[in-house]
Amino acid sequence: MKKILAIYSVAFIAVTLSLPVTAADLGNWERFAINVGTFVTDNNTEMRLDATSGALGTTLDFEDQLGLDEDEDVTRLDGFWRYGKRSRLDFSFFTIDRDANRPVTLTINWGDETFTAGTPLRTQWELDITKLAYTYSFVRNPKLDVGITGGFHVMDIRARLTDSTTGDFDEGDETAPLPVIGARVAYRFTPEWVFTASSEWFGIEADDIDGRLLDTRIGIEHNTFKNVGFGGGFNTMDFDLDSDDKGDSGSFDMTYEGFQIYAKAYF
Repeated sequence: MKKILAIYSVAFIAVTLSLPVTAADLGNWERFAINVGTFVTDNNTEMRLDATSGALGTTLDFEDQLGLDEDEDVTRLDGFWRYGKRSRLDFSFFTIDRDANRPVTLTINWGDETFTAGTPLRTQWELDITKLAYTYSFVRNPKLDVGITGGFHVMDIRARLTDSTTGDFDEGDETAPLPVIGARVAYRFTPEWVFTASSEWFGIEADDIDGRLLDTRIGIEHNTFKNVGFGGGFNTMDFDLDSDDKGDSGSFDMTYEGFQIYAKAYF
């Protein structure tokens, strides 16, 4: 993992040496844009937290067994900055935060805690996602922009189970800075209408960790007014991670998909 992160760090330093962008270089493509809107997600989450002794925990479906809502509406922030003739940085941030209270119907081993059947259990689950990616456009003309991407998909995952009667709890808390590679395309039908699509991938197999991620998005935007537009899109993400690292072992399997509607400010 450290070698992969080092490679991407060197790549980011190299691309910042690109020549500054000018209005002539951009043509009718924006230099900077920021999108703020609603992301309507449908979630499916399975997770296992092993004991510090190494004893396997119970694999749990957080929606079906623990009562978390599958559907969640969140505020999402996206944007980009074109700073070179063929270079741009993209960023994104949003949080999925869910909470549920339900008596459990089976005995659960979660970390160093055991919750017997019938225990009134509070489940708290939060996922913060921050994306940062560099795109190099190897095809760019007034209508078409196609590029390869490399960046980081940072996932901060927190899952806590608490006995509502005694207050006993255990939680898993993991921050995963995952280096991703992918591709991005934009096609301008008219001066106002633009189709966008992107896909990013991560995969690792090592002695104590095995994981993969696939994040795909498609969308369409309309530059309705000068410096203001609107857009919508569909985003799906599939992430699996299994860790046998001593003292920090477990598994995480999550998918989310949903529609995004947003307002856009661009320059």
